[in-house]
Amino acid sequence: MPFVSITKPPQGTSTKKSLIDAIIDNLGALNSSVQVGRSENLLNGSFEDDLDAEGIPDNWEVTLLSGGTSAIVGGIHGLYAYKFNFPGGGGNGGGYIQTADFLPVSPNRTVVLSWEQQSTAAGVDNSVEIRWYSSATEGDYISTDVIFADAATNPVVWTTQGGSAVPPSTARFAKIRFIGGNLASIAGSTWFDDVVLYPGTAAIPVMEVISTTQSWTVPSGVTKIRVRAWGAGGGGKSLVGSGTVGGGGGGGYGEAVFDVVPSTVYTATVGAGGAAGTGPGVGSAGGSSSLGVLITSTGGGGGTASVGGAGGTSDGANAFTGQVAAFNAGTAIGGQAAGAGGWGGTSLSAGGVSPGGGGRGRDGNNGAGAGAAGRIIIEY
Repeated sequence: MPFVSITKPPQGTSTKKSLIDAIIDNLGALNSSVQVGRSENLLNGSFEDDLDAEGIPDNWEVTLLSGGTSAIVGGIHGLYAYKFNFPGGGGNGGGYIQTADFLPVSPNRTVVLSWEQQSTAAGVDNSVEIRWYSSATEGDYISTDVIFADAATNPVVWTTQGGSAVPPSTARFAKIRFIGGNLASIAGSTWFDDVVLYPGTAAIPVMEVISTTQSWTVPSGVTKIRVRAWGAGGGGKSLVGSGTVGGGGGGGYGEAVFDVVPSTVYTATVGAGGAAGTGPGVGSAGGSSSLGVLITSTGGGGGTASVGGAGGTSDGANAFTGQVAAFNAGTAIGGQAAGAGGWGGTSLSAGGVSPGGGGRGRDGNNGAGAGAAGRIIIEY
């Protein structure tokens, strides 16, 4: 039940049942805000409180679809969870539970949500929505963001799920809706529990620049990250006397957005620049940069006496190949790293420019350049 404003009656007015009911309901709402049902700033997010014993958790509203039933049942967080049952078949479904109160939001802050969920079968159809409003009234509805939708791989054991969305520019309030068994779902049941609304992060993302290999932990409340990765540049060929040499290739570049789970630890590997050839030696290839198994960008190839180093590549969703290095007599400029990465080494600057620039090639055993190290940038 939501907290409601009460107007004091004039002195001498008889006490009405509606006033007593409102006072009792408000006491229940205040109790919900301080008991174990509180999850961050979302009242009764664990569905622990049902003070009016009507079978619907306080501070929530329930709507059943055709054929659907629901109930407060045992859960994984605290004592209780909320369960939907659905019979399957066209036109049938379970139902949805949504916040009764309008939650204040800002278009400058991302809304981040997590919850516990399980279903009787992976193929049931569940979803989670955030509904946006310009004011705290149903008539000022703007639009809906679906932050979770799955009709194929829903967990059959309790599993933490999450999602996030940025409010529209005109949104000032929101309601959160959990749908267990959309229309035409196969027969089954779905449970929801431990709904947590995290403090919103600024819409302008946090940017972490990683230049050395290290562990990286997903921060609390973060469920989606953007990763940008440059492979290292290759080293240039060195030659005793005069002749043809190749520069080191530029590192590859890739970027992608990934769903992640808070507290997960990834190894952020930053590729080392390829060493320059010494004496009459070829350059070494640059190392790969990666974030766990999420994304890998390879380094540029080393220069040789017959070809400039090849550009690196990436398996990111948005990927670019590094520049192939020059191959010339005397001096060969290194390749530029992809994705607006570092320039290759020139006759004035033997080493590649970070991130990922290839080193120059040089004859006369004088001044072949090493490739520049790669880089990883994580935004959330």
